[in-house]
Amino acid sequence: MRPRPHLAFLVLTPVIEGCCCCLSGSGEPAVTSAGEHVQPAPPPVPDTPEGTRPVVRPPNVLPQITKAVGLGDSFTTFNAEHGPCTGPAAGPLETDVEGTVSIAFCDATFYVVSAPYGVVQSLILQYEARKNLPRAEAESTALVYAPTDREQLRQFTDTLGQEVTVYRSAGLASNLPGEEWYDGHPVGTFSVVLQHLPGDRTYFGAILAAGVDSDDNDPGRVE
Repeated sequence: MRPRPHLAFLVLTPVIEGCCCCLSGSGEPAVTSAGEHVQPAPPPVPDTPEGTRPVVRPPNVLPQITKAVGLGDSFTTFNAEHGPCTGPAAGPLETDVEGTVSIAFCDATFYVVSAPYGVVQSLILQYEARKNLPRAEAESTALVYAPTDREQLRQFTDTLGQEVTVYRSAGLASNLPGEEWYDGHPVGTFSVVLQHLPGDRTYFGAILAAGVDSDDNDPGRVE
């Protein structure tokens, strides 16, 4: 099992050219009458070694939990809405046998996405037309890609000077139930990082991800 990528190194990278993001895998998932995506049947889970936790997979039916298709939603739906996407250097998406996409590139708006088992687990949002936004607009623009049932837990400024808000969501916990994706925080916890350059009062993008990267300034830090 791959852990989610650590995103802190991307905080001060405001522009990446020619990006694209999406789901891969063989065959298209079925769609229910309610518009929910049914994930392809996963391969058998190997025997769990003694002393390790069993793999907890997402449900077969994934309801959309965000307004604009984002964190915790089906990667197939994400690709249809925001793609098509590619792998690094405009190559094919890199997936494993379970349909997990570790990194993908989209258009100029989304440029990195992680999707274990076809569920969007992290993404980086670059505001359209490469414009910087005032804080209120930057936050509202990012939150359309966050679960709508979110409950705010805390806010802090991290050691890089970025503004972090931590939330929890029952919808995210349902769509992405594996605790290994949450950095030791309770399942359903996610963070939104508003990105800006030192001294700027405007924001060029945001990171949305399950869990919270460890930071000395986080009052809820998990060691």
